[in-house]
Amino acid sequence: MADIYVVQNGNDANLGDTWTSAKKTICAAFSSANNNDSIFISGGDYIETETLTLSGKNNISVIGKGKVNIKFNYAYLGDYAVSFLNASTNITLKNLSF
Repeated sequence: MADIYVVQNGNDANLGDTWTSAKKTICAAFSSANNNDSIFISGGDYIETETLTLSGKNNISVIGKGKVNIKFNYAYLGDYAVSFLNASTNITLKNLSF
């Protein structure tokens, strides 16, 4: 069980385990999440160029801190912007706008 942090000026190479070493994209946070993790997203506008996937992961909370707007650049995406495939269960989304 871990916390993963995302800020607009973060870096996806970071571990994302604190606000000061946060990831830049929500997609990177989704990719590094494991069962029972929480993803905290700092307020702001995020433009994602990859599908947000929580495939087969369980009990994940995604929580916006402040006003979080998630936009998708569909020129880079396939059929889905958000994917919860392969029996993902108990995914909680709070304080997010799509």
